[in-house]
Amino acid sequence: MSELQQSRRDDLAGRAVLITGAGDGLGRAYALDIARHGASVLVNDVNADTAGRVVEEIRAAGGVAEADVRPIGTPEAGEGVVEACVRAFGRIDGLITNAGIFTQALPWDMAPERAEAIVRVNLLGVLHNGVAALKRMKAAGRGAIVNIVSASMFGLPEMSVYGATKGGVLSMTYAWAKAVEGTGVHVHGLSPFAVTAMNLQSTPDFLSASKPEDVAPLATFLVSDQAAHLNGRIIRLTADKLHVLEPAKFGPPLGEQKVWDLESISAALAGV
Repeated sequence: MSELQQSRRDDLAGRAVLITGAGDGLGRAYALDIARHGASVLVNDVNADTAGRVVEEIRAAGGVAEADVRPIGTPEAGEGVVEACVRAFGRIDGLITNAGIFTQALPWDMAPERAEAIVRVNLLGVLHNGVAALKRMKAAGRGAIVNIVSASMFGLPEMSVYGATKGGVLSMTYAWAKAVEGTGVHVHGLSPFAVTAMNLQSTPDFLSASKPEDVAPLATFLVSDQAAHLNGRIIRLTADKLHVLEPAKFGPPLGEQKVWDLESISAALAGV
């Protein structure tokens, strides 16, 4: 009996979870951990070989999984992959929008075609998959969506496009969470910090980060009913620390007057 079989649990028994970009790295780790806790998993990845291997791993450990290899980023793909989960397992209870493209380049060095591909997968993929899932979850009165965000959304010179997509995902997460209040559905953001093949091209800081399997329990928690009270919250797990993002807001006013002109604006902002 494998280690995964010995440690199987049924916290998510009877649930069906769709994970995009689940053929490798963090997506694979999420899929294995969620399956270990009893859920059926639709492993979506454009790489048929890696998706198939993850499905085989889950099945070998006694779990239930199917593969889906369609690329995301269009309304048709969003509807298609969610419908594939429903066809395979009869339901969809969780969605983790993990698929993404990562490229580092200064703003003036980013090829327009590459920038558009990043936006299509990282932002539009989340939008279309999420909307398709939300419609079904809202009708069923249950479900959880976990959107993957990143600290790059706060602004890094060589991640302006990637960070912008993650900032857009953050905004959608907040908006969706408000839209589903009281429906039985909850929406969260997960900001992981782990060593993967994707981010090894980035800064050396990632070399000291967690392994994907160290972050996976947070994804499992967020798709479970235990996280329902955290609807709309963004959680970050680093090598050894767990954080909750403080929602952004404007600070106190720097002054108040009926008409602001160039001089008064300059004076008010001089000390900022």
